[in-house]
Amino acid sequence: GAKLYVSRAGRLHLAGFYSGKLHKHQITWLPREGEALSIAAAVNYFSSFITQSSHPTIALTDSKPCVQPSYFLPNGCQPLPSQPTTPGWESEPTV
Repeated sequence: GAKLYVSRAGRLHLAGFYSGKLHKHQITWLPREGEALSIAAAVNYFSSFITQSSHPTIALTDSKPCVQPSYFLPNGCQPLPSQPTTPGWESEPTV
């Protein structure tokens, strides 16, 4: 799911929700592919708000596999899929 917030008078206000469901063939995708799909679907859903706004858009996600590659973009290199570690990013164990 996703939420859209707008800034009014220096405060953030909730402006919309988005929730999607995977198609049958998408259930077998790797988790990082599903996370990337959900980010893209949410941005697409809210695209009319994003394109009409004069303010910069910030997309926040808690998906580590989708965030990690952005750390390598300024350096012009991408991590290999078999090397999903980034210095300084420690994940909490899940129970």
